[in-house]
Amino acid sequence: MKPPNPKKGNWYFVLIFFILAFVLYANTTWNKWSVDDEYVTGPDNKMVSQGLKAIPQIFSTRYFSDAGNIGSQAADYRPIVKLTFALEYQLWGEKPGVSHGINVLIYFFLSTLLFFILKRLLKN
Repeated sequence: MKPPNPKKGNWYFVLIFFILAFVLYANTTWNKWSVDDEYVTGPDNKMVSQGLKAIPQIFSTRYFSDAGNIGSQAADYRPIVKLTFALEYQLWGEKPGVSHGINVLIYFFLSTLLFFILKRLLKN
């Protein structure tokens, strides 16, 4: 009798993560912007609305800053969030549904990555 292939079992987990991400969060694709999204996306944010040209500035400023937002607040440093918004704005313009759909995919990929990292760390 042949032993089970552990690699094959991984794909079942990946499929489960995809289904869960889709079932739990796909309904957000019909939503508009929420909470602080309007402050860091599109026309409300001069930096993000520049698209790819703003990447150096995104990585050298805070999440809320004079250069990128209304007001004179300075808060967390979260460049990846602003980078994804800038890329989305460059490719599709200001479309909340596309942005929320990309967030569903990011959630799926991060869940899968976490699974493989934990599997490797907790081998035994």
